[in-house]
Amino acid sequence: MENLNKISPKALADWLKELEAEGLVKRAMFRETPPRAEYSLTANGLELLKLITPLMKWPVQGEYRKTKHQNKPNQLQFQMKATN
Repeated sequence: MENLNKISPKALADWLKELEAEGLVKRAMFRETPPRAEYSLTANGLELLKLITPLMKWPVQGEYRKTKHQNKPNQLQFQMKATN
């Protein structure tokens, strides 16, 4: 949640509305002053999270190395570690 301070309130609200419209999050409104809303993942959101989590971890689990046969000096090739 600490990364949310890097996004504007309008951008966050727009993003949450889009996720809600796609059925990935649900919103619970609370009649308080000031008004409060809480968002949680739906079943579809949880399923998507299970699918994308390995993709988010993929660069961390692999090894980056420069290739000997590269065309550009800064081009990197990704080599996955074998996982068993």
